[in-house]
Amino acid sequence: MGGKSLVRCRCVCKTFNTEISTPYFIRLNLQYTAAYNGNRLLILPVEKRGQSAVLGFNLDDRLSHESPLLVTPYLVYIFGSCNGLLLCYRACSHLLSLHNPINGNIKYIDIDKIDNSFFSSLGFRFDETHNDYKMVAIWENYDFSQDQQPERTVKVYSVMEDTWRITEYNYKIRVKDILDGCCSGVLIGNSLLHWMFWCPLSNRRHRIGCFDICSETWISDVVLPDYYYNSTECWIYLLEIGELDGRLCCSLENKIESCFDVWVMEEYGVKDSWTMLLSIPVIDDSLLGGIVAVARVGCEVLVKHRDGCELWWYNIREKTMADSAFTSRPHVTPLV
Repeated sequence: MGGKSLVRCRCVCKTFNTEISTPYFIRLNLQYTAAYNGNRLLILPVEKRGQSAVLGFNLDDRLSHESPLLVTPYLVYIFGSCNGLLLCYRACSHLLSLHNPINGNIKYIDIDKIDNSFFSSLGFRFDETHNDYKMVAIWENYDFSQDQQPERTVKVYSVMEDTWRITEYNYKIRVKDILDGCCSGVLIGNSLLHWMFWCPLSNRRHRIGCFDICSETWISDVVLPDYYYNSTECWIYLLEIGELDGRLCCSLENKIESCFDVWVMEEYGVKDSWTMLLSIPVIDDSLLGGIVAVARVGCEVLVKHRDGCELWWYNIREKTMADSAFTSRPHVTPLV
């Protein structure tokens, strides 16, 4: 049953309202929906005629029309989604909020500062162990002109407790690498958030760091394909990591063969399970930045420009690129 239908059912009687509002019922309904509804929602924040909105497009039904999820007086960025909730960020005023598009509820969240600076990246997920929604924020401070190691702080926000807390051994820790870009954490499984880090002072190589939102600690890094490590002088460059149908994926720029390679980890944590999904030749000097989704009908993948604001459909069979008419920073979530 869809979210809007459930909201209407709450008005039937007090018993329905109480039962539908329990965490157990909500979790059960979401699990059922995820299992039997394979459709995916492409979420795009847009500005049209002086008005801002967050639109949803059904990726698996090209004939469906856009669906407005939110209408706001300001442009927001989507840093994550979970169980139908959207984590939104308004950069101009540093406003962070959780939106429920079904009932219109909004929860505003105060953002902590460290040394008068705001976070560098965010991750968002539901912690099933503690029955709580959590956000992970990463702060970084560095000045390479002073020949100093970067400084990193990690905080976790609990929606249930409405507080930020510093995780153990993660306050202003001296590190050797920094986040590559202000991207949101990539979720794999129920509790593992991933970020790309790179070391600009030494070998300029990347690594994939993994944070367990249940234990609130960093765990072992995810090893990249041998294909990446075997390259010398950075001819193979890690552009982006992401999630495809529940699997960790990475996008690599191959400067030797002038192509864009996408690898998928078929079995999480197993290095030998990295498999090349496809290789896209550079067409018209297009600067590809990552893969967004794979079409379940036909032979197309949705890819984005390196600046994140243009999306194209790439036809694997014909090796052609077509404009998707989508222009914004995308976020893909199960349609619930």
